[in-house]
Amino acid sequence: MASRPSVTLPRVADLLYIALTSIALGIAAWAAIHPEQLPAWSTNGLDRAMRLKLGGFVGASSAVVIGGTLAWAWRLRAPEGAAALAVAVRRVTGGARWLVLLLPIVALWVPKLETSNRWLTLVLIVMATVGTLVASERTLAGWSKPLGDESRVTRVHVAVLVGFMVAYAALISRLALIEHHTLRTHAFDLAIYDNLVWHTAHGNLLGSSFVRGGNHMSAHFDPILAILAPVYRLYPRAETLLVFQSVWLALGAIPMFLLGVRAFGHAGLALIGALTYLLHPALMGANLFDFHSLTLVIPTALWAVYCLESERWRGLAVAVALILLTREDMSFLVFGIALYVAACRRFRLAAILAGTAIVYFVVVKLAIMRDAAIISSGANNSYSYVYFFADMIPIASEGARGLLLSAIINPIYTLTVWFSPDKMHYWACLLLPLAFAPFFAGNKRWLAVYGLFFVGMASRRHVFSLYFQYSSVLLPFLCAITPFGIMALARGRIAGALGVPPSRAAHALVAAMLCASVLTTWKYGALAPNDAFRGGWNRITHSSTPEQDERYVALREIIASIPADASVSASRTLAPHVSNRVTARRFPVIRNADYVLVLKSSARRGKEKKKLGQLRKSTRYRLIGERSGILIYKRRNVK
Repeated sequence: MASRPSVTLPRVADLLYIALTSIALGIAAWAAIHPEQLPAWSTNGLDRAMRLKLGGFVGASSAVVIGGTLAWAWRLRAPEGAAALAVAVRRVTGGARWLVLLLPIVALWVPKLETSNRWLTLVLIVMATVGTLVASERTLAGWSKPLGDESRVTRVHVAVLVGFMVAYAALISRLALIEHHTLRTHAFDLAIYDNLVWHTAHGNLLGSSFVRGGNHMSAHFDPILAILAPVYRLYPRAETLLVFQSVWLALGAIPMFLLGVRAFGHAGLALIGALTYLLHPALMGANLFDFHSLTLVIPTALWAVYCLESERWRGLAVAVALILLTREDMSFLVFGIALYVAACRRFRLAAILAGTAIVYFVVVKLAIMRDAAIISSGANNSYSYVYFFADMIPIASEGARGLLLSAIINPIYTLTVWFSPDKMHYWACLLLPLAFAPFFAGNKRWLAVYGLFFVGMASRRHVFSLYFQYSSVLLPFLCAITPFGIMALARGRIAGALGVPPSRAAHALVAAMLCASVLTTWKYGALAPNDAFRGGWNRITHSSTPEQDERYVALREIIASIPADASVSASRTLAPHVSNRVTARRFPVIRNADYVLVLKSSARRGKEKKKLGQLRKSTRYRLIGERSGILIYKRRNVK
């Protein structure tokens, strides 16, 4: 009598995927119906009835998944015989790899998780990213079309890229304008820059009544703003700066796309690289914190890298010139590019770039700016930035020399500054949307050396925050080298040892990067409401209330009643609305202003409260009106 063939058992890994899928589907279905229970679920605080209900969902999903697998095995019994169950389980596992991702996604759905447990948030994003990498690679198994076959950029690619940029510029401009119109922009820094560009547009280069000495050169030398002046004259209000900044940053997707085409040899993957740039929380944070000249360096830095990689020397010269014109300290950024060029053994070009950066910095510091120190110290009525590095410069008078001395004589302490808990979280948030690919970019990592040094040495917490402008010195280079890091991984030893061809590995890695980017921007970016994102100091609002709209209309009517040549002192959040004139100041500084606008809600304490009390008793100013919580004072001898 012939023996029956033995049944081929499924692999343990496949069974584990099916079990996790059953749990993930049940929890996801329950969460979709009871999203209000997620906070209690995250702390294991569900009541007995809800726990049993969730168990029922998991049980039902398990029955569906296991029953479906057995039914599939039954259908396969004729062609597959004893291996029917194993084949059915293996095929179900193909989809299960994607469905398992529901587990970390549901956990990320817990409200305010990004602030209540920020490291768990990042771990969940990493879990989803790794899961996407594995699922993508397995889905593409057997597909090995070589990279380079799809490097041609078509009209469709251009249309999609333009769509990405327009969507970004429109969405972020809208948020920026909501912030401005709801009185959530500030004298420092939007009013400064609005007044500065107004003066520049009227022939007074970098003049500003908000800063010491009446000129921004007491803080920074940023003549790139003169290029913006003609655009500003078309609509001379702060809104122009906010929209221009959004459009300018959106245009950075073009060099990012071109770098992706060059690295991947695939225009489709390059589009995802450009999208990852636009979705980065640090880009949105810099974009939505008022307006800053430093933020403008992001696209020009990307263009510099592209022109360098493609050997477009005239383009490189223009990009480097724009970088230098952005701010005097961007000379260090160009010097970092020179270090990369030297690492590539192009010593002549490296010498030209380094020499240009050094000469420009020395000339600007000695001949133009008021403070000649490498790190401005506050000499000659200028602003000091030594406090940015207070931990590394314990004796302020030592300046840059003290910073280098601390790094040399106390390297262990330097490491504690570089890797403080808050800074570690910043590094993780900066690199996670890029799938940590910059780590593997070889010599190109030299491009980020200045940004790493600047942020790493800083002790002022705003410098290592996603939501201020300072990431601008690091973000463009990390984004630019990401495609090259991905290709290094795709062609590297690990992929080779696993038998994964470069094309398939690159596609899987880009899919993982997109997953990391989308989830990070969900929890830390501006597009979806969350508890973490800030535009500088403010939590971003996605809409205004009727009361805020009414107040803004009242403010515009108040401003319309003030002569254009009148000097105005205004509260911190009112100042950016009146800064497009010769003389505007931030209240409580008045200095014989013709008009004073005080937002009552901002004058409840401190110097503003004290000054408002003096203003009410003053014989030089009289209250001429109050609308929507805005007090309007006028100097008595002003007609």
